Amino acid sequence: MFNKKILMKDFNQISTKIEDEQALTIQLQKKIKELQARIEELEEELESDRASRAKVEKQWGDVARELEELREWLEEAGGTTSVQIEMNKKRESEFLKMRRDLEVAVLHHEATAATLMKKHADSEAGGADRKPAESKAKVEELQRQLNDTNTQRARAQADRAEFGRKLEEREALVTQLQRTKNSFKQNAEELKKQLEEENKHRLQMEREDLVMDLESSNAAASALDKKQRNFDKVLAEWRQKYEECQCELESSQKESRNLSTELFKLKNSYEEALDHLQGGKTIHELEKIKKGLDMEKSEIQAALEEMKGTLEHEETGI
Repeated sequence: MFNKKILMKDFNQISTKIEDEQALTIQLQKKIKELQARIEELEEELESDRASRAKVEKQWGDVARELEELREWLEEAGGTTSVQIEMNKKRESEFLKMRRDLEVAVLHHEATAATLMKKHADSEAGGADRKPAESKAKVEELQRQLNDTNTQRARAQADRAEFGRKLEEREALVTQLQRTKNSFKQNAEELKKQLEEENKHRLQMEREDLVMDLESSNAAASALDKKQRNFDKVLAEWRQKYEECQCELESSQKESRNLSTELFKLKNSYEEALDHLQGGKTIHELEKIKKGLDMEKSEIQAALEEMKGTLEHEETGI
């Protein structure tokens, strides 16, 4: 009776233990299914991470190319300083480090997922033949690995969030630089347009000034030409007057010479008359001769005075 109770007690204990083991096995299988589902989720997340990484790499390539183009443009424009270059290099270095960290995290996640899948496959192949203790240890190991995976995944998500934040900062920087570039370009175009307008206005003003100067020069030349023609006309008139006066002068001089000759003849006649008077002529005859000579002398003297006045007048006019 005692042995039967002991056996029943042992049997009950074994049954309870078996039930516990079965419950643990069921729980383990449930955990395995959950873990398998989690692995599938991780695979999807890894695939999403790969797509995100590809997208980020493409965006990074675009950003790097735009930054390079912008840097070249800024260097050509003379707007890039050494501080800006160092900041860009620092940001690029941080971006590359962040990219490497993300790649390492993704590789680690992939390796963890592969390990979990392998262990899951091994656990399914062993089946119910394994001992409950091994199953429990397996569950604990899988739970630990799952926790590690969750931790790594959380870290990766945090890294990805940080990466996203830095990427947004980079995109904001690129946007700002693009706005700066566009502003520089717009300012350059406006300055170019302003210079063209100023040059056009200046050339127009210079052209108008040249036209006015040309018109003034033409007017001055025309006036000078008119004055020259008037001067030539006056000079021709004075030359003609001079020639006429010269002819009159020569004629007057000739007449003066003739009158001088006539006066000389009268003097001779007068002297002859005196000689005749001294030779015995009557007083009446001498007076008559003297009177005639005086009249001729007066006429000649008047003609000489008139000729002298004419010569003086002509010399003054010349």
